[in-house]
Amino acid sequence: MFWGGTFHLGASRRARRATRPALGLALGVTLTTTLALALGPLATVTAEAGTTTRAGSFTTGANNPTAVAVTKNGITYAGFRNGGTLRRVGKGGKKLSPLVLDQPDAVTALAAGSKNSIWVLYGRSVSQINRKGVVLRHWLVRPEVWCPATVGHDPAIYGGITVRGSTVYVANRCKATLQSYTLGGVLKATVRLPGGKSGGGVTIKPGAKNSGPEILVALPAKAEIAAYDLATFSDGDKPRSTIAVPKASGGVTPVPTDVVADKTAQVTVLDTANNAIYLMDSTNKYSVYRTLGHPTEASSKMGWLDLPTALAQYPQTGHKMSGNLYIADSRNGRVQRWSTTGRSYWATATKPGKTNPDSSEPTSCSSNGLTINRGAKYSTTHQVMLRVSTPSGATEIEIANNKDFDNSWITDVKDSCLYDWYTGNDGRVFVRFPGSSSDNVWKSSIVVDTVAPDIKSAVKCWSNKKSTWRLVLAAKDKKSGLRTVSVAKTKGHVKRTRKWANVLESNDGSVFTWVRATDAAGNTSFWTEVKTKASVSCGG
Repeated sequence: MFWGGTFHLGASRRARRATRPALGLALGVTLTTTLALALGPLATVTAEAGTTTRAGSFTTGANNPTAVAVTKNGITYAGFRNGGTLRRVGKGGKKLSPLVLDQPDAVTALAAGSKNSIWVLYGRSVSQINRKGVVLRHWLVRPEVWCPATVGHDPAIYGGITVRGSTVYVANRCKATLQSYTLGGVLKATVRLPGGKSGGGVTIKPGAKNSGPEILVALPAKAEIAAYDLATFSDGDKPRSTIAVPKASGGVTPVPTDVVADKTAQVTVLDTANNAIYLMDSTNKYSVYRTLGHPTEASSKMGWLDLPTALAQYPQTGHKMSGNLYIADSRNGRVQRWSTTGRSYWATATKPGKTNPDSSEPTSCSSNGLTINRGAKYSTTHQVMLRVSTPSGATEIEIANNKDFDNSWITDVKDSCLYDWYTGNDGRVFVRFPGSSSDNVWKSSIVVDTVAPDIKSAVKCWSNKKSTWRLVLAAKDKKSGLRTVSVAKTKGHVKRTRKWANVLESNDGSVFTWVRATDAAGNTSFWTEVKTKASVSCGG
C-alpha cells in the first residue's frame, strides 16, 4: 500500500512536475484559461468554423475515465466520453468484464443505486441499469436538451447525478440547472444555479448540528460548492449557502468538478485544476482539515493524480471499504481507491470495452392516449411531461390547456412520444392531430399544487390523564391535502415521520421540539418550533 495524500498544503514532494505555464497568471481568468494553465499542453480540437482552438475545457481523451461510482457490493464502475460501455473493477482492483450501455451518448456522471444497480447520466437522458446489464429505467432530462461533449459542456467537468430514496437529483451538463425527478423520470423541481454556468457533481449531505440535510452541487466555473435545503427544495429555490473551495498553495483557481459527503457530514471536494482532494468539516464552517493528492504537481505514481475528474465514496457501513474514496484519475487513464487518510489500495488502468453504436433513444409510449407525468396524480410544478401515442399517419400534434384549443401549440410528432408542457392552474391538457385522418381529441388532468403546507400552531404539553406528552397541531394545505408530519429534537434532524394527525403522543417530549408537514403532492413546509403549554390545560 502507498500513501496517496498529504495532510496539509505545501508538503515536500519529489514527483515530476507537470509541464504548465506560470501558475500565477491564472488569477482572475476564465475557467477555460484556468484549465489551460493548469493542465499544460493539450490536444487541439477543430471548431465549427474550421479554425483550430486549444482544448482548454476538452480536458481528456475519449477513452480515459471521466465518471466513477461504487456500489455496495464493492464493484467500481468507470464511464467514458465515448460512451457505449462502463468498465468494472472488483474489490481488489482486478478488471472485470465491461457493462454494455443502452445509449451511445457520452457518460456524464454515475451514481450507485439500490440492489447494486447503477444510474447513468448521459447528458440528455438517464438510465438505471442492474448489475447484469438489464435496463430498469430510462427517461429523458426535461426539457429535452442535447449538447456536444466538447468545450463548455465537457462531461469530465460538468454534470452530476445522485439518488436519495425516491428522488433523483441531476446537475445538467447542457444547462445551468439543478433538478429533482422521481425514479421514473417525472420532473419535480428545477432551480437555476448561481453564475449561470452548469454544475458538476451532486451529493446529499446529512444534517449536522443546527443544519438540516442539504443538496451539495459543485460549481466548476465559480470555484464554489452550492448548498440547497433538501427538505424544501422546489422550483426557483436559492442556495442556503455557497462554500468557497480553497486554492492550493502555488496553484491556480480551483475547478471543483465533484463532491461527496459521508454520514458524519464530512465533505470531500475534488479540484481538477490542482490535482487535489480537500476534506472539509461542514460542522466547522467547512474548514479544510486534510488535503490529498500532492497538489499541485501531477504524476503517474500510485497515490498521485493527473487531471482527476470524478469522485465517489463507499458508504460508512463498518465494512473494510467503509468511507473509501474512488477517483477517476483521468489523464493517467485509471481509477484509484484511497482511504480518507490518503492510503492507496490500488490503481487500475481502465479503458472502455466494445462500444454500442447502434443504441438509440427507446420508444417511451406503448399504449394509445395521453398521460401526464407517467400517470401521477399530483405535480409540484406547472412544467409537466406528456406521453402521447401518435395515431398512424399523423405528422403534427396540437396541445392546449382548454377544450377550444385557444393559445395552442402545434409541433411535429416525436418518435420518443414525450413532450414538455406547462399546464394551467386546473392541470387540464388536451391533444389532437391536425391534418391527419384521426379526429381523436385526448384529454387528461393532474392536480397542480405548488404551495407548501402552512403550520399555524404547534403546542406540546404533558397530559396527567394519559401520562404522556401530547403535540397539538393546527395546519392547512390549499390543494392536495396534508399527508405526513415529521417531528425532531433538533431542527433538520427528523426523528419520526407518520401520517398526518392533529394530535400526536409520545413518552419522550423532547422529540416534539420541531415539526414540519408534507402535503400529498410532496411540498414540505418550513420547520416550526414547538411551544410548551402548562400541563393543567393539556386535556386529552
